[in-house]
Amino acid sequence: MLGGDHADPFRRAGGDALDALDVQERRQVDTHLDTCPECQRALADYQSVSAGLLAAPPAIQPPPRLRARLIAQTAPGVQKPGLKERLSLLRPQLMPAAAITAILVLAFLNLTLLRSTDQIIKNQEILAKQNKAYQTAFALLTYPDSEIAVIDDGDIYGTLIYDSDGQVAVLNVWGLETLPEGQDYQVWLIEPDQTRVSGGVFQSSDQTEYVSFVIVSPTTLDNFTGMGVTIEPEGGSPGPTGPRIFGTEL
Repeated sequence: MLGGDHADPFRRAGGDALDALDVQERRQVDTHLDTCPECQRALADYQSVSAGLLAAPPAIQPPPRLRARLIAQTAPGVQKPGLKERLSLLRPQLMPAAAITAILVLAFLNLTLLRSTDQIIKNQEILAKQNKAYQTAFALLTYPDSEIAVIDDGDIYGTLIYDSDGQVAVLNVWGLETLPEGQDYQVWLIEPDQTRVSGGVFQSSDQTEYVSFVIVSPTTLDNFTGMGVTIEPEGGSPGPTGPRIFGTEL
């Protein structure tokens, strides 16, 4: 072991080998080396290592691709899922019961709203036809030759306003039931030989107390002896197929 004054020159021998001492430090080391074989051997070892370092080739920078590969291999990576885990991702996820209930309620509300909208549209169409019938009836009542036939079939009653020389009549009737979907009331104009000619189809509505309907005849009304109404499939039939609801003579 080195100690005292001997230890400091011994440590400085490495600096001397690397030529890293100032002038005063070098003089102290040289003076000590003249009388110390041990430090002489240490200096020789330091000089050998220093020469090896100076002769070493410069460091070579690795290619970026190799550096990235080494980092990827040494860094903790994300483990890829196995076949079982990947198959589980393909299975549809079960929704909570609350979400399913909410979807069903929303679908029901949408369906109800759609049906309500359809009914509103139908009611508006009926009201528009009745408004047209009001105007036509008022016009017919101003004709000097207009006639009014009374309808009285138990709970169903009303009037038929028409001009025998014209082809238009207005039916006003109370007591008709609202028909189920897929059915219409159909007007039949009756010829003397009992042939029925369609005068159009109409519907009733719970939104109105009575129905006003404009009947359009293919010929003048003086060619007919009566009028009747039956229940037919939606859109009407070529001839009466359903029960007679009411009628009147012309």
